[in-house]
Amino acid sequence: MACIPHSRNALRLIVKESSDCVLHHPLLYACQGVRYRRLEVILPTKIDKLGSAGETVKVAPGYFRNHLMPKLLAVPNIEKYAHLIREQRKIYQPVEEKEVKVVKKTADGEKREYEKAARCLENARLVLKRLPDIAKLRSRESKDDPIHLRSPVTKEELVAEVARQLLINIEPENLHFPTSMSTFGEYEVPLRLPRNRNLMVHEMRGLFIRKYNTPKVLVPIANGSEPMEAVITIDVLRRSGADVTVASVEKNLCVDACHGVKIVADSLISDCNDTVFDLITLPGGIPGATNLKDCGMLENMMKKQAADGRLYAAVCASPAVALGSWGLLKGLKATCYPAFMEQLAPSCATTVESRVQKDGIVVTSRGPGTTMEFAVTLVEQLYGKEKAAEVARPLVMRSNHGDEFTITEFNPMKWTFDNGPQILVPIANGSEEMEAVMIIDILRRAKANVVVASVEDKLEIVASRNVKLVADMRLDEAAKLSFDLIVLPGGLGGAQAFANSEKLVNLLKKQKESNRPYGAICASPALVLEPHGLLKGKKATAFPAMCNKLSDKSEVENRVVVDGNLITSRGPGTSMEFALAIVEKFFGRNKAVELANIMLFK
Repeated sequence: MACIPHSRNALRLIVKESSDCVLHHPLLYACQGVRYRRLEVILPTKIDKLGSAGETVKVAPGYFRNHLMPKLLAVPNIEKYAHLIREQRKIYQPVEEKEVKVVKKTADGEKREYEKAARCLENARLVLKRLPDIAKLRSRESKDDPIHLRSPVTKEELVAEVARQLLINIEPENLHFPTSMSTFGEYEVPLRLPRNRNLMVHEMRGLFIRKYNTPKVLVPIANGSEPMEAVITIDVLRRSGADVTVASVEKNLCVDACHGVKIVADSLISDCNDTVFDLITLPGGIPGATNLKDCGMLENMMKKQAADGRLYAAVCASPAVALGSWGLLKGLKATCYPAFMEQLAPSCATTVESRVQKDGIVVTSRGPGTTMEFAVTLVEQLYGKEKAAEVARPLVMRSNHGDEFTITEFNPMKWTFDNGPQILVPIANGSEEMEAVMIIDILRRAKANVVVASVEDKLEIVASRNVKLVADMRLDEAAKLSFDLIVLPGGLGGAQAFANSEKLVNLLKKQKESNRPYGAICASPALVLEPHGLLKGKKATAFPAMCNKLSDKSEVENRVVVDGNLITSRGPGTSMEFALAIVEKFFGRNKAVELANIMLFK
């Protein structure tokens, strides 16, 4: 306001002409001092000698305009600002802490404090979260049998919970345990106050000891880890609801796994040293297993895990290379990858050729082709058989592992290539990591040149179960190349990203028009190929819940369907067969069977 007299006259005119008698702008509000001797304002914070936060006070207009308002120490007393102050105080006003009442054994003059504490304790409810005894949980004959705690609740623990939850300190000798608290359930715990107090006996009713439903799992990875074994284990355990931490034993979070797969860990192993895990499980791979074995911090964590009686596991080379060398298989039955059985033999009681071997708190398995069973077994160890069956159902796993894989083929044609198959595997945020990694891993084992291309703005993507993968290049760069096959992994989010990528859809259409092979698995046949006319006149399959979106449903029950230059499959549990079928089409049946045997997929 350059000229005060003129501005005041202008304000008077505004006030007279305005239909709304309340001025909402702070400057105009402050200038109402021309008409009103004092202003009502709201204080957002406490101001000495003026008022507390949230109070409405009257101040001189100049004091508000020149001091309070520029420093945001007060706002006009109008509904808009009053509402904001009320909401602000709900969020930011510190909650006054309740005073902790201490129950003493003596002191006659504090009877009122006893009575007040007793009233608070009467019918009080406490909830304790405890971990189950895994060994006893697995040995239950019926789901109705009680679930035993890892250790019974003690008086000291209960006293600590009363102090934490009810803010009252009591003495352990004042608690009376009618029964041992060693299983999950509800208990009534009488609290007997000192005899020299003329008070009734009060009870803490409804003391629930609740199962901790989120087991913590650690999956260490290293340079040279087998990506299929790592990712399948992580994916399946996260499907069960477990809190899985992927930890790098290297100096960096990004790990160069076997076959050129790059995985970004959640943390470094040093960040996990003080965390208690319900399960630590090691993937295999060489030199990954050796790198895990050479990590001293991981070795100490695994030895403490075993000493505390908590679950630990390993697959492929790691049972022999890591667990065996650390002395964690003594007196136990174990299995591992066939080439390491001789190395395993001296470090355990008995070597077996089971696909998955359980012995006490240890679970071992053989290789990539057994990892999905291994991961489901770990879910069973953590949660029980019902949960394991629930997790396994949508995976579309094989029912008979003794049979060779088969494909259903229509309109056979030879898939050709020059100087090795050039294969494009797009990935996106929300892609199914198991499917993507198995396809990439197996095709690279067959010596195909696989290009992993991100359809996102950056190379790193976050897959459907929060596994972070790094692509070789972005799709914009890959689109400049020519490919003998384009194959899409599934995953709901990833498939939708593929369908929305005009560049990728155009590549697929050109691939079909030139009669070159293309394919998809899980949700992608239904969400990407079908809507863009890429399944027209073709037999195909998809994830069971997505098959209703296919125009031709005649072959949806088959695990892998090939129709000329198109190949489709059902889900994570069929990914290995899907990738092997591609190997068979490019390199022949013998090569595909050879790879299946190496991976123990038979």
